[in-house]
Amino acid sequence: MSFPSKINAPGTRLDGRNIVYPCKYLMNNKPCGFSSCSFSHDPSLMHRWKAGPGKKPCRLGPTCSYLQRGVCLFDHARHRTKVENNIWTANRSRAMTTDLLLLTDLTTHGNVSATTTPATIRGGEYLGSFNKLSSRSISIPGHPPLLDYPSCPLSIALSLTTPNFPTYDRSFEPLLHAIHLTSPDFNLAETELVTTATNLRKLFVLVENKRRLSNRFDIELRGDTMFLAGWAGDPSYGHAMGCWGWAFKTAICRFARQEGDGDGRVSHHRVEGYEFGGLRCVVQTVVDGYLCDEKCKGKQHRDAEVSAHFITSSSGLHIHHSGGKVPAACLVDVRAESVHRPGEMAPEVQRYFARRRRVYTALRCGGVFVPDGKGVLDTKNSLETWEVANGKTLTRMTTLLRDVKKWTVAWHRAGIRRFSLVCKSDGLEDAGVCKVELHARMDGIKLVPEVTGVDGWDEKERSSDMRGEKERDMA
Repeated sequence: MSFPSKINAPGTRLDGRNIVYPCKYLMNNKPCGFSSCSFSHDPSLMHRWKAGPGKKPCRLGPTCSYLQRGVCLFDHARHRTKVENNIWTANRSRAMTTDLLLLTDLTTHGNVSATTTPATIRGGEYLGSFNKLSSRSISIPGHPPLLDYPSCPLSIALSLTTPNFPTYDRSFEPLLHAIHLTSPDFNLAETELVTTATNLRKLFVLVENKRRLSNRFDIELRGDTMFLAGWAGDPSYGHAMGCWGWAFKTAICRFARQEGDGDGRVSHHRVEGYEFGGLRCVVQTVVDGYLCDEKCKGKQHRDAEVSAHFITSSSGLHIHHSGGKVPAACLVDVRAESVHRPGEMAPEVQRYFARRRRVYTALRCGGVFVPDGKGVLDTKNSLETWEVANGKTLTRMTTLLRDVKKWTVAWHRAGIRRFSLVCKSDGLEDAGVCKVELHARMDGIKLVPEVTGVDGWDEKERSSDMRGEKERDMA
């Protein structure tokens, strides 16, 4: 867009395309100090600008001088100034420890002996899957979207907000229902850790200590099983950002319409069990899409023909019975890398914990996505190489998780049921430290339903509560 070098009068032609600009002060909720402003003060024009041109990202980026003065007419949702960023980070840090009570400092330098066997992931068992339909309904086993990747450059409009995924009163309730209905013989009470691949990735980056970061994880115990969830109140989730990757995935990975849940499916999630450094884990992952490989001989794994019936859980969650299992070999991770910063997000970490071997990558320049020409690749060898190269960090992770579980079990016996893990890395790698603190959580948010249906869990919870009350009375 060409901008006028001279403005003649308010509301008149400003350039060769007859664009009339609104007052930059009024548009940014500031008083206009000019008695004869050269820009339009028309409220209807300002409303149309906000709904149209004002949504476009500013072409000057974070160095925009109008942004520094707070009077830019274009969108800067992705370009927080340094001062704004510092204020936002400080506010997030304060909110991170709100309603928390420090119990134990688990900070260690994390040095791993040369004789220590590196932690690795072994085994792998499909336990269930589900689709999130809304905050009150899911479908089990659900079905992932079909990948239809482009053969030529694809232009996509920018999404300026984080995708609004459905959330649940008990974040692990869909996972428990998926396991119960798909793998009823699986003994979840023998599992040591239940979490998501995203949380494992975040914890890995913190323990790796290559960047200055902070994060919080919420914890709840059931029996001897530790549930580790992300911080539900993290302001990062609702902060506006340019979600190019999400826009690209939704453009090339599409759900098939199915009776019973229509086209309302938002995301597909897979639940797998494996051993991580000796820890028996159940891990929930998000599936970007699927594409049949040669072994499937063209089968599309279409959703099974089912009637539109559902059941309602004791918590009021509607559970549709629809979909079908898709082999792990057909699942594909979709990546969109910036041509200016390739590999910036370290995708191997997420794929490693999600056990996702196949990947499709496109290069992004602005809103144009260009296929890399390699199609869908099998990255099994590169993931194995990555595992060996990062064995020390993986071992630190398992050591930390064991320490966290040991202390949460100890405090749980004292009557505390809900915890939070606050981690802060200084970015100095082996020379620095990742500060880890275990807190009691007072916000009342529960991760697991009161009635789980797992043998021994609910009874253990009641006996543990009674034991904790007795110990407090004696003290």
